[in-house]
Amino acid sequence: VVEVAFTSDSLDTTPTWVDITSYVRAGSIRSGRTNELDEFQTGSCALTLDNRDRRFDPLYASGPYYGNLKARRQCRIRATYSAVTYDLFYGFVSGWTLSPDLSGDSVCQIEGYDGLSYLAGVDLPPDYFTWKAMDYADRHGLSYWPLGGDTSQCVDKLDQYNWTFTTAQPQAGSVPSQWMQGSSTRFDGTYGAIGPLVPRNAFGWVVSGFINTTEFGPAGFVTPILANAGPDNATIGVDDSGRLVFRNSSAGSANSGFPINDGNWHFFTILSQVSGPPVIYVDGYNLTFDATGSADNGTGWNMLGLSNHVGDAVAFTGELAHIQIWDGGYINLNAHTRLYDAGIRGLLDENAVQFDTLIDVVFASGWPDDWGINFFEPATVLYGGMKWGQSALTVLQQLALTEGGRVFVDQAGMLRFYNRSHDFTAARSTTSQATYSDSGLAGVVPFYAVGEISFSDEYLANNVTVKTANGTAYTVQDATSITTYGMVAKEIDTSLASLADAQTYGSIYLQKYKEPDLRIQEWKVAPQAKGSIAFPLVLDARLADRVTFEIKPNNLGDRISEDLIVEQISHEFTPDSWITTFSGSPATATWLLEDAVYGLLESTTILG
Repeated sequence: VVEVAFTSDSLDTTPTWVDITSYVRAGSIRSGRTNELDEFQTGSCALTLDNRDRRFDPLYASGPYYGNLKARRQCRIRATYSAVTYDLFYGFVSGWTLSPDLSGDSVCQIEGYDGLSYLAGVDLPPDYFTWKAMDYADRHGLSYWPLGGDTSQCVDKLDQYNWTFTTAQPQAGSVPSQWMQGSSTRFDGTYGAIGPLVPRNAFGWVVSGFINTTEFGPAGFVTPILANAGPDNATIGVDDSGRLVFRNSSAGSANSGFPINDGNWHFFTILSQVSGPPVIYVDGYNLTFDATGSADNGTGWNMLGLSNHVGDAVAFTGELAHIQIWDGGYINLNAHTRLYDAGIRGLLDENAVQFDTLIDVVFASGWPDDWGINFFEPATVLYGGMKWGQSALTVLQQLALTEGGRVFVDQAGMLRFYNRSHDFTAARSTTSQATYSDSGLAGVVPFYAVGEISFSDEYLANNVTVKTANGTAYTVQDATSITTYGMVAKEIDTSLASLADAQTYGSIYLQKYKEPDLRIQEWKVAPQAKGSIAFPLVLDARLADRVTFEIKPNNLGDRISEDLIVEQISHEFTPDSWITTFSGSPATATWLLEDAVYGLLESTTILG
């Protein structure tokens, strides 16, 4: 069954499907990767459609799909055997290619690509903080000013407040930090910004941002960061002791207790609560000091880097970036301590496991929640850093490499993340799902062709070096393998946080590749030759399945029998025939030191 969602958007999670199966003359599907050391390639399909009535011609105004034959329409391919339906492909049509024939015949050729193609086309923001800030601001922010664009144009919620700097260009000499968007804006004590009021509400409010200054406030007063020009006299700024302060003549006040005017960048968050005194965080720590009063429900903020309050400095001197105002009814300080970690280290928090980071990358890409996030397996390692500003797929693949796992889109269109323990813990990977054999026995699936069978040094490695995110390297060797084969070195760059994780990674890799292993390049199956047995197993085959392959070459000697992990599945079909090609990697088992079950001796320990 071949279906296309002609009238639904590319990321519509409840598309309207149209069955075009009767027009399919031939098709093919491919998913997976060439071998276990490669990244997963984008899954694809190719279809040849009967187009004699021009129904698949985008230029034919009388066609039933006219106006909806667009690129990136969703398509899916499924197959039903014995009342059971199996997913085979889910992706996006890349385009509609016509092949008219002078004899009157005509076909339309279409290609489809799975969700990895979408993720490859999404560029992530330049840094984690920018995305996280914009993500929060999108949902609960009142105003957000990156203060880093070439025109220094402020960005606010729904463009309601229209803030504009009195001086449009950042001043020369402003040096950006690596996690900031563009260049920071330097205030020289002579200008700031004033605009319409950004309100503070009855549920409280939160202000956050980055500050870099060496200034003190005037005696008894402050150098302003944000201020209100009206009668409530509210100001956030730096006091005469160099501390960060919030002060309001009719409500609460607080300071950071420690000076922040040391010429270094600091991330700050100030919360005015519905009840209780204000709270101040600096660089992720609660430094609230001298807190008095309760919630401040004043009129709001309308001055950035300026103040007109008697005694305050007129304008701020230093640098500000990523200034935000939030609705305090929805944003809490825990979120902002994590934002601090995001800004300084690119992490969600100081000990972020990759699962958290994976989820954030997927959210940042715009990938729908319903398309697989709930299928992610928990990662087993701590993550030590990541380069944003790349495609979402590149970042996800780097995280999968760091985990020693897999990231791919399955045959149903779900984004999957498998951790490093998957092959030794998941049911379909620990128990053989099918036996492909030339034995002729009743329960096996026969194959009609097989690729090369080899023991080669292509994957041999006996000196493995694993680098962490900060460049620290751990090397593990196998002396026996080096003596037998000579040294074969392999270096792997990861985003691991700890040397202990790098040691485990290297040990697992060495266990798998210190000796040449039997490799079956590929095998081809024509399931219709033994339909009742073969079709249910072939159509249900999935990436990372464990299967058994058997062969007796030339019908001499013992039958070779090996367990393999499926790495690639390809189908070719017409209305009269079906051919499936599999590729696999050796199901090499290792002792999982970090696993509560497979790390116990004399229990269920698996040794390669």
